[in-house]
Amino acid sequence: MLMIFLRSPSKTKTITTIHDLTWKLYPEYHTKEVIEAHTIKLEKTIKYGDEIIVDSENTKNDLLKLYPQVDKNKVHVIYPGVEERYKEKLKVPPKTAGKQKSKVDEEKSKIIFEKYLKNNIRSTFYVSRYILYVGAIEPRKKP
Repeated sequence: MLMIFLRSPSKTKTITTIHDLTWKLYPEYHTKEVIEAHTIKLEKTIKYGDEIIVDSENTKNDLLKLYPQVDKNKVHVIYPGVEERYKEKLKVPPKTAGKQKSKVDEEKSKIIFEKYLKNNIRSTFYVSRYILYVGAIEPRKKP
């Protein structure tokens, strides 16, 4: 598998985001291709002195420990977040926790589906008992 990483001209400022370094810390749980791809990308990031965003202090510490040549002033911790407008939760009253959702919760779910999901999927079928998970299936994760 050939991996090609395109870069802007060398004078262009670039930012790289690193979520974790599990591919380096626990290579036995990653494919050879994933390890090679991340290694190449990170080597280029370091070579060109890119700014680096990590989403935890732990990842920053791992990065600086594994790659002491990285300028610590170019590593910035920015925690993942959600805009305030998305924070409204579908609250289940305590007495019904673990039981069937209330009508109010069902209506809130439908409103969210209509607003954010309906036009992004091919089907208009709506089922309130499912949650969509967007992630990767890797040997280290259970499908």
